Amino acid sequence: MLVDSVGTTWHGTQPGTEAMRRACRRPLLGVLGAALSATVLVATAGAAPSATYSDPADDGNETPDISSVTVDDSRPGAVNVRAQVANFDELPSDSRIILQFDLDRDATTGVAGDEIVVRYWDDQLFEVLRWDGIRLSPGSAEGMTASFAAGAFNFTADRAVLGNTSSFGLIVVSARTQQLDIGRVTGTDYAPPTGRSIYSFPGPASFVDPTRDHDAAPDITSISVLDTPGGKIDVRVATSNYPTLPADKVIGVDFDLEGRPPTADDVFVEYLSGPGIVQVNIEEDEILAPSVRPNTATGRYENGVLTLSVDRKELDGAAIVGVGVVTFDLVGRGESEGQAFEGDVEAVDSAPDDLTGALFPYRLANRPPLQLRTTKIVGSPARPRAGRRFTYGVVVRRLDTYSVLRSGSVTCSVRASGTRVPAVGRFVRGRAECSLLVPTKSSSTLRGTVTVRAGGAVVRSTFRAVVR
Repeated sequence: MLVDSVGTTWHGTQPGTEAMRRACRRPLLGVLGAALSATVLVATAGAAPSATYSDPADDGNETPDISSVTVDDSRPGAVNVRAQVANFDELPSDSRIILQFDLDRDATTGVAGDEIVVRYWDDQLFEVLRWDGIRLSPGSAEGMTASFAAGAFNFTADRAVLGNTSSFGLIVVSARTQQLDIGRVTGTDYAPPTGRSIYSFPGPASFVDPTRDHDAAPDITSISVLDTPGGKIDVRVATSNYPTLPADKVIGVDFDLEGRPPTADDVFVEYLSGPGIVQVNIEEDEILAPSVRPNTATGRYENGVLTLSVDRKELDGAAIVGVGVVTFDLVGRGESEGQAFEGDVEAVDSAPDDLTGALFPYRLANRPPLQLRTTKIVGSPARPRAGRRFTYGVVVRRLDTYSVLRSGSVTCSVRASGTRVPAVGRFVRGRAECSLLVPTKSSSTLRGTVTVRAGGAVVRSTFRAVVR
């Protein structure tokens, strides 16, 4: 995903960061940037503090067929999980809904990663199992409620019950036991079918990384992220082995932007310890290049901690990001490898360690103003004909989640050879469309503007079409 960007000189004349990019960015950061979009199964996330996770239909095998799972933290201090079932208004006999919470997002703790398991049965029995350090044992349901009605399971818990974690992994399972000719059989439906859905709360978050997994690179021990009302995102990276950072080290923070195509979803901010500068790189068409904005990012390394401050404008309006950190130890001047190898990578540390897994999720507490973008333009027919109906449509995305906009106002302004042509604007199947009857003139040119408004944001798309 991520390939070489414009080089920055190292030690005055040695192209150290360019060598670092060639050696490491392609195999390591390409995986890092892809990880969130590959494994975090958020399907949509609206302006409200919630996320919805889809599940394939008709995979229930006579069990309650989970069609979607929504996690919502709009009520202060609480979180709600709603699992929609497609085939039953009420839970059938001998069936249950199970929630499996990985509170620390560590597969090596709990049972298969689960620290809390909630079971809700068809007779409204509600039980909670908690990890006690050895096994999952019956625990208190205080601070929790659960119910099933009208084809939906609803579970609410105080955030304190979930350990006030900044994010968690979630698996929702439906199960039903039936008596068949072959005996008693239990069918299940998992959402998601593989892996876990990841949900993150907005605001400050901290993530840990194992110590002494670094060789000679700065040893990442913890990462903290917060965003300010002024529009800054501050990232602190603590390292345990360098109170002051030698000149042959690089620390990079990768922001994976929610929902973007994998060819343009990364912002990589690198701190170069030699010159002590910060560079912001933006991915476009699989190529990282320095941001065209004036560089307002700042960084300092003191007492083993790097503090980076990045303007949220660099995140393309995204309100949800994945965060990963990579540190590099480079061959420095005068080292035994020789001058020809100066700037090449000697050692690497990364957080998370498994770059093929999900990055650390972060939701901005101070969301940027909603922005809209047109991403696809469709004319039907491709060339309008006199006296026939013509439709011009655009797909509009909201940049905070990159989800397709499906509602709002659509207004149209169309002219043919200078004369206004009536046109009707509306949303149709995820497109903002302008529909009109092409004038009967034998030859004319249509020129038009589609204006879409939603949530205080405005985007316009213009078109020109020759009538045949």
